[in-house]
Formats: sequence, C-alpha cells, structure tokens
Amino acid sequence: MLRDKLVKVGVCLTLLFSLSGAAFSTSQASTYATEGFINKHMTNQNGTLATYRLPSTTADPNYALGRETLSESIGLWMEYLLVQGKQTEFNQQLQLLNRYYKDSTKHLLYWKLAADGTKNSATNALIDDLKVVEVLYRAHEKWGTTSYKQTADQIARGLAQYQKRQGIYSDYYDIVNGWVGNQVTLSYLNPYAFNKMVQYGIISKAEADRQLVVAKNAPSKNGFLPKRYIISQNAYRYDTRINMIDQSYAALQLSRHGVPKTELANWIEAEFLRYGKLYGQYDLNTKKPLVNYESPALYGITILYFLEVGKTDTAVKMYKRMIQFRENNASNTYYGGYVTLQNNDTHMFDNLFPLLAETELVNRNLI
Repeated sequence: MLRDKLVKVGVCLTLLFSLSGAAFSTSQASTYATEGFINKHMTNQNGTLATYRLPSTTADPNYALGRETLSESIGLWMEYLLVQGKQTEFNQQLQLLNRYYKDSTKHLLYWKLAADGTKNSATNALIDDLKVVEVLYRAHEKWGTTSYKQTADQIARGLAQYQKRQGIYSDYYDIVNGWVGNQVTLSYLNPYAFNKMVQYGIISKAEADRQLVVAKNAPSKNGFLPKRYIISQNAYRYDTRINMIDQSYAALQLSRHGVPKTELANWIEAEFLRYGKLYGQYDLNTKKPLVNYESPALYGITILYFLEVGKTDTAVKMYKRMIQFRENNASNTYYGGYVTLQNNDTHMFDNLFPLLAETELVNRNLI
C-alpha cells in the first residue's frame, strides 16, 4: 500500500541536524545555486532526478530510497524550468516523463522508479499527476507547443477514468491491479489543475467543483486542517501529530483557489516570529512542537503560501532562515544544496521547494 510521501519526508528529516555554527550570509550564495547542485549531484545517468544524493543498498515498495526517482520530483522540476523559461530543458524532462514515468496504456504516472528508469511501483500519486497536468497546460499556454497539451490531456483523461471513487479523486490508483484508494489527502487536491481540466474539456465544472468542495469545506480543529477525507464515510480525519508540510501544502493549494485559511496562516506566522523557526510537527491539541527539526521543504512551501495570502514580510524572513540550511560557500563541493542529512545527504524535496520559493521571491523583487 502506498503511504503518504509528504509525511515520509518529515519522518526522514527526524535524522536531521543542528545548526550550531551554521550562520550564513544571504549574499554568500548566488541566486539559483540550488539548480546547479541538483544538476551536478541529484541527477541520474539517464537524466531522472534522484530522491537522495547517496545511493541505498536496500529497497522498500512503500518508500523511495537512494537514487530512486519520483514523479513528484519531475513535476516540481518542470515547474521550475517553466517559470525560468528554459524550454530546452523542459522538453528533455517531458521526454523522460513519456519514456519512463507514464504508463503506455492508462497514461498515469508511476510514483517511483529505479534509478535506471525501471518501474518498481504499481501505483500513481494524485498530487504528482495533477502537478504535471498543471505544468504542461501552463507550458502550452506559454510556449504554444501542442505536444504539451496532448500529454496533459492524456494524463488528465487517465485520472478522470481511473482515479475516482464515488465521484471523488483518490490519493492513488493501482495501475497494475486496477484498484483505487478510499481516501484523498487534502494537500493532494490541486485547484489549478482541476480548473484546467475543465477548460480543456476533460471533465465538467460540476466534477471539478465536487473535488474543490472537499477541500473548501474541510473544518479546522484547533486551527489545523484535517489530514485526509475518507471517501466511503464522507468524513474528515485529523492526525494527532500534525505534519506541517501537509498543513502548509494543503493551505497553499486552497489559497490558490481563494480560500486563505487565515487562522492557520496567522498561527504559523506568530509561531515563526516568536521563535524564529518553524518545527516539522506539532501536537494537535496543545500546539506545542513534537520534534526539534526544521525542514527546508516546509519553509519553501510556507513561503509560497505566505506570498499567496499577502504575508510578504514574513515570507522574506522565512527565506533568510531557510537558506541557513543551504551550503552557501561557493568553494564547497555541495554548494547550493540543502545537504541537511547525515554524510552530506539530502532529499530532493528539500531542494525543489526552496528553489521554487526563491524563484517566486526573486520574480516579485523581494530578494
């Protein structure tokens, strides 16, 4: 069974680090140094993006380890290349997407592959497929290339045909065995992608609205969003250990649909301004931190969320905190990377979202 990848990132980060003596200057690292780090250290021989810098000698069907590659990574990387206007590199990623990740019959994306592109999972992940659909439609509108829309249409039709249970899109679909899950994680729902699927005639507006209502109607508990919606029970479920990547990602998705979740944003801002950091997990009831680690990915996602809801000054302050986790010395081997794990290891998620956040801040002339 496919487990939640967003939580896995948080779990992996429990091995993290301390920042003792790691006070870096913002000016020490050039803009987008992380892009160079990814190209140099996080790219497999076939061009796919590795999940970790270091290889792994073990395998687990439920987790991406070592140099295995994720559909999550290619979607976020294509988004970065799109925003930067790097069409040649974007086209190279699209070729990889079609060659390795996309199922030739159902056109859904396998959520993880071996480093050489061999399929070693049976399922897709809704959040990743929707991100790729979103980015391809945006690329088609920016550059006018027909193949982008054609691929987006294929994946979107696959989602519309296979991914639903009782009219609600599920977290995952077992491509090999034809089985659809019974829950949707709130952060997986991508309003932009659903709206584009309506615009291009893949689904009806009523079907898109049905998905967005699930997210918009989610009741907060002590200011936190529920983790998931159980489709067969028409019920929301909350984790007692609140994973903040989930919270900020779900809130980011909602804010892009005009639902800012102000209570959550205000609490996150107050917590960060009071302590100068945002921890990876908090207690649902007491709202006290349960861990002492921070996450570059969490800062990146929350920066994007805060920019959406107008908390610009705090977003910039978070950026300054975030880049303290980055290698900012240009003479260092891992310059530009968020190498926060043991033995200078890192997770791709912890590089892509900081890179996307940095890009948005630069584009808004905030840094």
